[in-house]
Amino acid sequence: MKPISLLLVLLSLTVSLRAQIFLTPQVDSIPMRDGAVLAADVYRPVGTLARPTILIQTPYNRLAFRFGLPLGIGLALDSIPYNLVILDWRGFYGSIGALAPGANRGEDGYDAVEWIATQPWSDGQVATWGPSALGQIQFLTAREQPPHLVCICPVVAEPWYFYEEYYPGGVYRTEYIEQLDGLGFGLSGILQANPIYNLFWAFAEQETWYPGEINVPTFMIGGWYDHNIEPSLRFFDALQFDSPPPVQDAHRLLVGPWAHGGFGVARPGGVNQGELSFPAAAGWNDSLARAFFDHYLLDSANGWDASPPITYFLPGENSWQETDFWPPVRPLARWYLQGDGSLAPTLPTTPDSLSWLSDPHDPS
Repeated sequence: MKPISLLLVLLSLTVSLRAQIFLTPQVDSIPMRDGAVLAADVYRPVGTLARPTILIQTPYNRLAFRFGLPLGIGLALDSIPYNLVILDWRGFYGSIGALAPGANRGEDGYDAVEWIATQPWSDGQVATWGPSALGQIQFLTAREQPPHLVCICPVVAEPWYFYEEYYPGGVYRTEYIEQLDGLGFGLSGILQANPIYNLFWAFAEQETWYPGEINVPTFMIGGWYDHNIEPSLRFFDALQFDSPPPVQDAHRLLVGPWAHGGFGVARPGGVNQGELSFPAAAGWNDSLARAFFDHYLLDSANGWDASPPITYFLPGENSWQETDFWPPVRPLARWYLQGDGSLAPTLPTTPDSLSWLSDPHDPS
């Protein structure tokens, strides 16, 4: 992938291109337990009130957010009642000097949450948001159970590392893994060393499957055209049954007609996917993320607690549907083959048959 194309893809994943460059962040250094410091930008609403904070942890350069706010959650930073902290991952961009072999990114997230909670501009409540890798690190952070973490909102993300993601049908995903290497994740070596399912994969899959350790309300946002959709559905199902009982009923899932990332209206929350258009899907991720944060961070009586566990888009009808569990439980319908090749809910009135000539040497 050409460097300029890669940059555009990264920006499309991490930024809604709505320029608000008049906002100037406070640049800070957040200390970690091992003595390292991670670079962060702190955006604060006008005034001196202590407020809740939304934490975003990115490997894609926090500086990119400065010309692309409000970061995909539809929140204009000059008017929302939240602080926003954007943190460079350890070993990336402004935090490159903090690189340490074997460092636990979940522990880094824990330390960032607890540092935020002690700041004079913080009221002690911290939530997280972000897509893709910015979503995966939210699960790692929540797994560590920082006391001041209130809720998380991962977008097109789940924490599970599994064999089929990198070797679908046993075939190495060359282009995908090369892109990950280009982003600095450096996975190709270990993946190529384990081309078949073995103890490495058994351990990786077990270690990264931890719904029972997520003890805060989780609002997952996914897309039918996202490559993570199948494991996302599986992980949400596990959250509903295996997370600690006090939060099992608090988790929510939104699935729209969206891909992993894109430009303008093709991004999560947009209306277009290729030649297809889904106008009824516009902006749902933004508006529901705002309702989620307002409910848990501001005690807003906005009806969030009465919302359905799963809201999903039905592309064929261009409409939103609701269900308590996935897959939805619906009555089975019986349809019958008709003489003209169509299906109908009633039996054919007269006997009929269909036939065709099959030639293995000419399958056309």
